[in-house]
Amino acid sequence: AGLNSVHGLTLVNNRMEEINSKSLTSIKAIGPIDELLRTFYTAETEQLAATTPDALQTQSALSDAVAQEVTDTIDAYAPLAHSTREQALYGALKNWSATTERTNAIAAGTRLRDLEESVSAALAALSTFNTEQAVAYAQDSRTTYQTTLWRVYYAYAALFAIMVLSGVVVIYNILRPLRAINILITRLAGGDTQ
Repeated sequence: AGLNSVHGLTLVNNRMEEINSKSLTSIKAIGPIDELLRTFYTAETEQLAATTPDALQTQSALSDAVAQEVTDTIDAYAPLAHSTREQALYGALKNWSATTERTNAIAAGTRLRDLEESVSAALAALSTFNTEQAVAYAQDSRTTYQTTLWRVYYAYAALFAIMVLSGVVVIYNILRPLRAINILITRLAGGDTQ
Protein backbone atom coordinates (compact mmCIF):
# COMPACT_ATOMS: atom_id res chain seq x y z
CA ALA A 1 0.00 0.00 0.00
CA GLY A 2 2.80 2.38 0.89
CA LEU A 3 4.72 1.64 -2.31
CA ASN A 4 1.53 2.08 -4.32
CA SER A 5 0.86 5.47 -2.77
CA VAL A 6 4.48 6.57 -3.27
CA HIS A 7 4.27 5.48 -6.93
CA GLY A 8 0.99 7.36 -7.40
CA LEU A 9 2.35 10.53 -5.82
CA THR A 10 5.48 10.23 -7.96
CA LEU A 11 3.27 10.15 -11.06
CA VAL A 12 1.44 13.28 -9.86
CA ASN A 13 4.76 15.06 -9.21
CA ASN A 14 6.11 14.02 -12.62
CA ARG A 15 3.04 15.43 -14.39
CA MET A 16 3.34 18.72 -12.51
CA GLU A 17 7.06 18.90 -13.30
CA GLU A 18 6.30 18.28 -16.98
CA ILE A 19 3.88 21.21 -16.97
CA ASN A 20 6.43 23.46 -15.26
CA SER A 21 9.39 22.42 -17.40
CA LYS A 22 7.76 22.37 -20.83
CA SER A 23 4.50 24.25 -21.25
CA LEU A 24 4.95 27.08 -18.77
CA THR A 25 8.55 27.66 -19.82
CA SER A 26 7.63 27.94 -23.50
CA ILE A 27 4.75 30.31 -22.74
CA LYS A 28 7.04 32.56 -20.68
CA ALA A 29 9.75 32.52 -23.35
CA ILE A 30 7.43 33.50 -26.21
CA GLY A 31 5.24 35.86 -24.17
CA PRO A 32 7.02 39.11 -25.13
CA ILE A 33 6.85 38.39 -28.88
CA ASP A 34 3.35 39.80 -29.32
CA GLU A 35 4.31 43.17 -27.83
CA LEU A 36 7.60 43.22 -29.75
CA LEU A 37 5.79 42.59 -33.04
CA ARG A 38 3.36 45.42 -32.28
CA THR A 39 6.27 47.73 -31.49
CA PHE A 40 8.02 46.72 -34.70
CA TYR A 41 4.89 47.31 -36.77
CA THR A 42 4.42 50.73 -35.16
CA ALA A 43 8.06 51.63 -35.87
CA GLU A 44 7.71 50.50 -39.48
CA THR A 45 4.51 52.53 -39.90
CA GLU A 46 6.12 55.62 -38.38
CA GLN A 47 9.15 55.09 -40.62
CA LEU A 48 6.85 55.22 -43.66
CA ALA A 49 5.28 58.42 -42.32
CA ALA A 50 8.60 60.09 -41.48
CA THR A 51 9.02 63.43 -43.20
CA THR A 52 12.63 64.27 -42.34
CA PRO A 53 15.84 62.30 -42.79
CA ASP A 54 16.50 62.40 -39.02
CA ALA A 55 13.05 61.01 -38.22
CA LEU A 56 13.53 58.35 -40.89
CA GLN A 57 16.91 57.38 -39.45
CA THR A 58 15.54 57.28 -35.89
CA GLN A 59 12.59 55.09 -36.88
CA SER A 60 14.84 52.85 -38.94
CA ALA A 61 17.20 52.36 -35.97
CA LEU A 62 14.26 51.62 -33.67
CA SER A 63 12.84 49.20 -36.22
CA ASP A 64 16.18 47.40 -36.54
CA ALA A 65 16.63 47.19 -32.75
CA VAL A 66 13.15 45.76 -32.24
CA ALA A 67 13.70 43.33 -35.12
CA GLN A 68 16.85 42.10 -33.38
CA GLU A 69 14.90 41.64 -30.11
CA VAL A 70 12.24 39.67 -31.97
CA THR A 71 14.91 37.48 -33.57
CA ASP A 72 16.58 36.91 -30.18
CA THR A 73 13.23 35.98 -28.61
CA ILE A 74 12.49 33.56 -31.47
CA ASP A 75 15.94 31.99 -31.10
CA ALA A 76 15.41 31.62 -27.32
CA TYR A 77 12.06 29.94 -27.99
CA ALA A 78 13.46 27.38 -30.46
CA PRO A 79 14.72 24.78 -27.93
CA LEU A 80 11.47 25.03 -25.96
CA ALA A 81 9.15 24.17 -28.86
CA HIS A 82 8.23 20.55 -28.06
CA SER A 83 4.64 20.04 -29.18
CA THR A 84 3.41 20.13 -32.77
CA ARG A 85 1.65 23.45 -32.21
CA GLU A 86 4.71 25.00 -30.62
CA GLN A 87 6.85 23.86 -33.56
CA ALA A 88 4.29 25.29 -36.02
CA LEU A 89 4.41 28.59 -34.13
CA TYR A 90 8.20 28.52 -34.24
CA GLY A 91 8.08 27.95 -38.02
CA ALA A 92 5.73 30.92 -38.45
CA LEU A 93 8.00 33.08 -36.33
CA LYS A 94 11.07 31.98 -38.31
CA ASN A 95 9.20 33.06 -41.47
CA TRP A 96 8.80 36.47 -39.84
CA SER A 97 12.57 36.70 -39.57
CA ALA A 98 12.79 36.24 -43.32
CA THR A 99 10.46 39.21 -43.89
CA THR A 100 12.82 41.56 -42.08
CA GLU A 101 14.89 41.49 -45.26
CA ARG A 102 12.67 43.95 -47.06
CA THR A 103 13.14 45.79 -50.28
CA ASN A 104 9.77 47.49 -50.52
CA ALA A 105 8.71 49.16 -47.27
CA ILE A 106 5.00 49.24 -48.10
CA ALA A 107 4.88 45.58 -49.14
CA ALA A 108 6.91 44.63 -46.08
CA GLY A 109 4.53 46.59 -43.84
CA THR A 110 1.57 44.79 -45.33
CA ARG A 111 3.29 41.40 -45.04
CA LEU A 112 4.30 42.25 -41.50
CA ARG A 113 0.76 43.21 -40.54
CA ASP A 114 -0.54 39.96 -42.02
CA LEU A 115 2.21 37.98 -40.31
CA GLU A 116 1.57 39.77 -37.02
CA GLU A 117 -2.08 38.80 -37.21
CA SER A 118 -1.18 35.18 -37.96
CA VAL A 119 1.40 35.12 -35.15
CA SER A 120 -1.09 36.67 -32.72
CA ALA A 121 -3.62 34.02 -33.70
CA ALA A 122 -0.97 31.30 -33.30
CA LEU A 123 -0.01 32.69 -29.88
CA ALA A 124 -3.65 32.73 -28.81
CA ALA A 125 -4.04 29.14 -30.03
CA LEU A 126 -0.83 28.12 -28.24
CA SER A 127 -1.98 29.75 -25.03
CA THR A 128 -5.32 27.96 -25.29
CA PHE A 129 -3.58 24.68 -26.14
CA ASN A 130 -1.15 24.99 -23.22
CA THR A 131 -4.00 25.88 -20.87
CA GLU A 132 -5.96 22.85 -22.08
CA GLN A 133 -2.85 20.70 -21.73
CA ALA A 134 -2.27 21.96 -18.18
CA VAL A 135 -5.90 21.24 -17.30
CA ALA A 136 -5.59 17.73 -18.80
CA TYR A 137 -2.39 17.12 -16.82
CA ALA A 138 -4.08 18.36 -13.66
CA GLN A 139 -7.08 16.09 -14.27
CA ASP A 140 -4.79 13.13 -14.93
CA SER A 141 -2.86 13.93 -11.77
CA ARG A 142 -6.08 14.18 -9.78
CA THR A 143 -7.29 10.84 -11.19
CA THR A 144 -3.97 9.21 -10.31
CA TYR A 145 -4.15 10.69 -6.81
CA GLN A 146 -7.73 9.46 -6.30
CA THR A 147 -6.84 5.97 -7.56
CA THR A 148 -3.85 5.82 -5.26
CA LEU A 149 -5.89 7.10 -2.34
CA TRP A 150 -8.55 4.39 -2.84
CA ARG A 151 -5.89 1.71 -3.13
CA VAL A 152 -4.46 2.84 0.19
CA TYR A 153 -7.95 2.81 1.76
CA TYR A 154 -8.55 -0.73 0.48
CA ALA A 155 -5.17 -1.85 1.79
CA TYR A 156 -5.93 -0.36 5.22
CA ALA A 157 -9.38 -1.99 5.24
CA ALA A 158 -7.82 -5.37 4.34
CA LEU A 159 -5.19 -4.95 7.07
CA PHE A 160 -7.89 -4.04 9.59
CA ALA A 161 -9.92 -7.12 8.62
CA ILE A 162 -6.82 -9.31 8.97
CA MET A 163 -6.09 -7.74 12.36
CA VAL A 164 -9.63 -8.37 13.62
CA LEU A 165 -9.61 -11.95 12.31
CA SER A 166 -6.19 -12.56 13.91
CA GLY A 167 -7.49 -11.16 17.17
CA VAL A 168 -10.48 -13.48 17.12
CA VAL A 169 -8.29 -16.50 16.34
CA VAL A 170 -5.82 -15.62 19.11
CA ILE A 171 -8.56 -14.98 21.65
CA TYR A 172 -10.33 -18.21 20.74
CA ASN A 173 -7.12 -20.27 20.90
CA ILE A 174 -6.02 -18.74 24.22
CA LEU A 175 -9.35 -18.45 26.03
CA ARG A 176 -10.56 -21.98 25.23
CA PRO A 177 -7.56 -23.68 26.94
CA LEU A 178 -7.69 -21.16 29.80
CA ARG A 179 -11.39 -21.88 30.33
CA ALA A 180 -10.63 -25.61 30.40
CA ILE A 181 -7.80 -25.03 32.92
CA ASN A 182 -10.11 -22.83 35.01
CA ILE A 183 -12.75 -25.57 35.09
CA LEU A 184 -10.13 -28.16 36.14
CA ILE A 185 -8.75 -25.88 38.88
CA THR A 186 -12.25 -25.17 40.15
CA ARG A 187 -13.00 -28.89 40.27
CA LEU A 188 -9.69 -29.56 42.06
CA ALA A 189 -10.48 -26.84 44.58
CA GLY A 190 -13.86 -28.45 45.15
CA GLY A 191 -12.19 -31.74 45.98
CA ASP A 192 -12.86 -33.53 42.70
CA THR A 193 -9.59 -35.25 41.77
CA GLN A 194 -10.85 -37.21 38.84
